[in-house]
Amino acid sequence: MDLGDRPDGSNATALGWVLVVVGVISAFVAPGTETFSAMVFAFGLANLGIGLGVLLLSLGYLVRAISFLPGRDEQTVQTDAPATATSCDWCAQSVKAPGRPCSAVQHDDLVLAAPNVANPKCQTELLARGYLSE
Repeated sequence: MDLGDRPDGSNATALGWVLVVVGVISAFVAPGTETFSAMVFAFGLANLGIGLGVLLLSLGYLVRAISFLPGRDEQTVQTDAPATATSCDWCAQSVKAPGRPCSAVQHDDLVLAAPNVANPKCQTELLARGYLSE
């Protein structure tokens, strides 16, 4: 994905600023109108311009913030790729990636992780090797 294809919020932000300026000008012009209906129209235009302008400004800055978050570059999910499996040296069970078999984990990390293991075969091996207490 090319970074030039991403929306950066600049169109919404620019249009938002234009609408806010039109709304503020209409708010200052409204009291000087000659008829009541012209004043209502000018205040309505002021409310609409400021309201939509602020909404578009918020949207533009939100799009800019989201589309350039770290980690959103070229992330593609590959569901077709097969998960690689690693065999455990202790019990010969296959463990799919990103998991690791108990035999491949460092001693200190295994001491911390052993109480959280739910597999009964792994629990038996960890108990036999002294990583779990009965």
